[in-house]
Amino acid sequence: METRRDNFVFCCVAVFCFWACASDSLYPESYIEVLILKSIKASLEDPNGVLNDWVGDEVDPCSWTRVTCSPDHLVIGLLLQNNNISGSIPSELGRLSKLQTLDLCSNSFTGEIPTSLAHLKRLPIPNHSLLEDQRIGELP
Repeated sequence: METRRDNFVFCCVAVFCFWACASDSLYPESYIEVLILKSIKASLEDPNGVLNDWVGDEVDPCSWTRVTCSPDHLVIGLLLQNNNISGSIPSELGRLSKLQTLDLCSNSFTGEIPTSLAHLKRLPIPNHSLLEDQRIGELP
C-alpha cells in the first residue's frame, strides 16, 4: 500500500514539474518582450491612444497595434510612425533582439538616440526609418 502511495505522489510531482516547465517555455522570450513593450509604452506620451491595447497579461504581443512578429511569435517590427507620440526614445528598444524594422518618424521624440539600439544586430541602420525627418542625435 505504501508503494502505491509513493508511486502516486511521484507521478503527481512529475506531472507538476512537467507542467511547470512546459508552461514556462511556451513563449518565454515573447513574454519578456511583452514586459519590454509595456515598459516602452509607460515611458511615452501617446495622446492618440495608439498603444492602448499594449496592456493586460498577454503572453503574446503579436496582436497588438503597430507590432509585427515572426512566425515563432517574436517581435520583429515596431511601426510607430505618424502618431504624435512624444518623449525620449526608450533605451528598452535595444532589448528587442529580433527587431528588424523600427519606424519612429513623424512623432515628437526628444533627446539622444539611445546607444542600446546598437545591440539590434538585425536592424539595418542605413535602411530603417528611425527618425527620418527629425534627427535628434547621432546614431550609436
